[in-house]
Amino acid sequence: MSGPSTTERVEGARPSLARRANLARVFGVAALILAVVVLARLLALPPTVDHLTIDNPSKFDLAVEVTNEHHDGWMPVGAARRETTATMSDVIDQGDVWVFRLSGQARSAAEVRVTHAQLEADGWVFTVPAAVSDELRAQGAEFPP
Repeated sequence: MSGPSTTERVEGARPSLARRANLARVFGVAALILAVVVLARLLALPPTVDHLTIDNPSKFDLAVEVTNEHHDGWMPVGAARRETTATMSDVIDQGDVWVFRLSGQARSAAEVRVTHAQLEADGWVFTVPAAVSDELRAQGAEFPP
């Protein structure tokens, strides 16, 4: 009788090993899918606006940076040459409030808050306020030649 019981044990062990192998495969596939989903979220590009035009009527070349209302970090937008407009493509959307930081001739001139709704209404054109030029002049900046 020990022969049949040994055979039963061996046969009973085989499905258990097969089930374990199948479970391992299922868990492995589930872990892979979870990893792909997590990585996709981590690597997703932030939302952008197609274009942002900086209208700079001042007599100063300006460096333009932008952040959100919480000042979570400044992002360079580009340079706006004096008395011209410059259009930048695919600018990261800053949310409900955009804060522009303008500087020229190594001087910080202003931070200007503009709502997303206002930028959208203006066709994504940000016009540099006249006060920026006034502030640079007050700090001793000379008009470039």
